[in-house]
Amino acid sequence: MRKSPRAVFGPESQLKIWGLVDEIGSLQDAVDAVAESVDLTDYEISYISQPLTTRELLIKRLNRILAGIFAVLSPGRSSGKKMV
Repeated sequence: MRKSPRAVFGPESQLKIWGLVDEIGSLQDAVDAVAESVDLTDYEISYISQPLTTRELLIKRLNRILAGIFAVLSPGRSSGKKMV
């Protein structure tokens, strides 16, 4: 059984140590690398997204509401308004 090497910086580093990735980058970096590997210079990317479920929409709305509440209540925020 192979012992696992320790990674110091997080899960991305662990993937690199285990040889599961060559480089850590963005989705655009990956698309560019694939296009370059097959000599594509003129291409278009279309992102297809699935509609959010009712549950996901509810969570998204709650997150916005909570973010707004925390922004108002945070003492270190300089919104120009002072709470009395």
